[in-house]
Amino acid sequence: MKLLLENWKRFLTEEDQERFSIENRLSTDEIEGVSRWAGIAGPFNHLGTGTMGAAYLTGDKVLKITRDISEAKAAATIIGVDHPNIYKVFAVGSLPENKWAIITEYLPPATPEMRFTATDMYTTIRAGGGLADRFFNWEGHDSLDPKEQKMISASISWAPPGLDKEMIKRHFHEIATALTFLHKSDIRFTDIKPSNILGKNGAAAVIDLGRSFVRGIVEIPEIRI
Repeated sequence: MKLLLENWKRFLTEEDQERFSIENRLSTDEIEGVSRWAGIAGPFNHLGTGTMGAAYLTGDKVLKITRDISEAKAAATIIGVDHPNIYKVFAVGSLPENKWAIITEYLPPATPEMRFTATDMYTTIRAGGGLADRFFNWEGHDSLDPKEQKMISASISWAPPGLDKEMIKRHFHEIATALTFLHKSDIRFTDIKPSNILGKNGAAAVIDLGRSFVRGIVEIPEIRI
C-alpha cells in the first residue's frame, strides 16, 4: 500500500498534490468534523479523483468525498454488508454544500483480468438487451441460454495474450453476482468500468456506486461540524 502511494506521487508535481489534497475539498472544520465522526485521523493520502468526488487513504480505511447523492444513498443502503464482491461500507454522512462523506475498506488494485472483464461488461450493459439484463438477475453461467453463453465466450476470446481466460470467466460471475445483490437491495448500478473494480481476497469487487438508481427513502445523518 505504501509502495502504491509512493509510485502514484512520483507522477504528480507539487502543484498537482496540492490541487488533489483534501484541504481543497473540505474546510478545516469539516476535516475535523469528519475525523471525529468516523474515528479516523490524517494524513489523508490522495488515492484518486473522479467527476463527482475524490478518495483518500487514512490508515486502513478510505474516505470518499462525493457530490453524487445517488452514490451516498447506495453506499448508505449497504452499510455493514460484508459481500465477497462488493466493497464494505462503514459509514455515510452528509456535509454542507451538497457533499457526502463515505468511509469504506481499502482494497488493492484490480488485476488485468478484472479490468478486461469490467470493460466488456460495461460495453454489454450500455448496449442493452437480454444478456445485460441477466447481469442483474444472475444465477450462474449454466443458467444462460446457448446464445448468451456464446456471447460471453466470444467476449473472453478477445482477451489480450497472456490473460487467464478462466479467471475472466470467473470475474464475469463475481461482478454479475455483485450487481444482482445490489439490484435485490433496491440499487440499480450500471457504471461497471475498470476504475470501479478492485480486488478483494483474489476476487473482483464492485466499488464507487455513483450514478446508481436507489429505490425508497434513505436517511443519511448529518456530520456535525
